[in-house]
Amino acid sequence: MVDPRPILFLDVDGPLNPWRAPAGRAPAGYTTLPMRPTGWEEPHPPLPVRLDPRHGPLLLALGYRLVWASTWGPEANTWIAPVLGLP
Repeated sequence: MVDPRPILFLDVDGPLNPWRAPAGRAPAGYTTLPMRPTGWEEPHPPLPVRLDPRHGPLLLALGYRLVWASTWGPEANTWIAPVLGLP
């Protein structure tokens, strides 16, 4: 069966991760999480990613089929989706 919902292409850096916010000054509700997607393994320090878990339920409530459109690629399913509570 084909999912009849319209597709919402979703980026991570910028829309969900305000990565340009000054260090130590994530917006209210955001948590800074150390992540190690491909390319950020040792010896690089973890990548600080700021996410607001409240965004997941809000995105799901829109009624769209969510599709990542991000340089995170399929790793968004591993690193970003669980923090936001997305499938």
